[in-house]
Amino acid sequence: MKEKNKGAGRKASSYAAKIAVIYTVVSSVWIISSDYIVCKMFESNQLFPLISILKGWMFVAITAVLLYFLIRSKLYTLHLSESKLQSTLEELQKTNAELSQTQEKLAVQYKKLAKNQAKIRELSFFDSLTGLPNKNHFQLVLEKAIKEAYLKNQQLAIIYIDIDNLNKVNNTLGHIAGDSVLKKIANRLKSVIPDKGFVARLTGDEFAIILYNFIDIRLLDYFIHKFTSIFNNPWKIMDYEFYITASIGIAIFPNDGNDATTLLENAHKALNSAKEKGKNTFCFYNKEMDKVLQQRFELESYLRKAIEQNQFKLFYQPIIDLKRTKICGAEALIRWIHPEKGFIPPLAFIPIAEQTGLIFKIGEWVISRSVSDLKDIKMAINDNFYVSVNISLKEFSTSNFVDNVLYSINSLKIEPTAFGIEITKSVAMVDPPKDN
Repeated sequence: MKEKNKGAGRKASSYAAKIAVIYTVVSSVWIISSDYIVCKMFESNQLFPLISILKGWMFVAITAVLLYFLIRSKLYTLHLSESKLQSTLEELQKTNAELSQTQEKLAVQYKKLAKNQAKIRELSFFDSLTGLPNKNHFQLVLEKAIKEAYLKNQQLAIIYIDIDNLNKVNNTLGHIAGDSVLKKIANRLKSVIPDKGFVARLTGDEFAIILYNFIDIRLLDYFIHKFTSIFNNPWKIMDYEFYITASIGIAIFPNDGNDATTLLENAHKALNSAKEKGKNTFCFYNKEMDKVLQQRFELESYLRKAIEQNQFKLFYQPIIDLKRTKICGAEALIRWIHPEKGFIPPLAFIPIAEQTGLIFKIGEWVISRSVSDLKDIKMAINDNFYVSVNISLKEFSTSNFVDNVLYSINSLKIEPTAFGIEITKSVAMVDPPKDN
């Protein structure tokens, strides 16, 4: 574009120079030739001045006419250029107005985008129900806190809190009441957390707290008791008063882990240990928990194989009628004989079987085997002999439990009165599901 403008400028300058040269030559020729002609034609000296004046005016007139036609074309060209410039200017002004409108729209869109980004950030890092930081936010803060504690050679504690039996509130009063309880718990936790602490909601009924730079274990105990004390007072929801407890697990940096993931996992292990102790208590993490969990994992794996490989045996403890001094029945007791570990007591595997759901398969096997043994015993002694079995709470609470027992009894044609089921108080107090 610059090269084109320079070329046009050079052409205009060349054109002007040519006009000047031509005009100078023509003017000189005109003056010399006209003076010569006048001198020859008019020898009278009196007429010469008058003719010279007329010749001069003629020259001026002719020059003016020539200049008019030369300038006129240039003026017309300039007029066209001016019109184009005016049109271009109007287009630029219109474009500028459109750009201004677009800029205003972009400013509005940017504000909306900023609000949406803020909302997305809030959803990404804060819990919508309680307003507390969520698990993602907690993870980031914990990682940063660990780095600072490492550089400053300080301790920090992770306090993992699980609300005990919150589902009872949901089932009894509804989820709205349960959400209200969670909000109140969040507010109480925030009220007792110190300035150098951070509280977050990890999942539905789980909360976590970071306690920064505590000096000794006594200070940590003080805050733990403050956290547990908020559950001592009753909760009033929808004109109902009830008590809620919490189980707490604690892990300490750097003794119990050097990174966020390990600390959270160990705090959760301590929480599970608190639950196993009956809930409504707290436990500190220790390395023995890993051994217990490993043993538990192995035992669960062995238990699944035991069901497949039929490693269980039933032993019968006699029941004696003291009036007749006679054995009138027996209680079936399950025992696990592992091919490598040998005898494994029921207290070691029954709780695991209940937690994993394997208790249903084991229970079915116990009922089926004890009914079969009862038939063999009756055929051998031909007497009013009966057998009883122990049933877990989970088995007894299933809707098809009675049907399964009756099916096993009827399939072997055993009198229902010859087969007994032993239940504990905890089982007897539960109302099992009933089919309508």
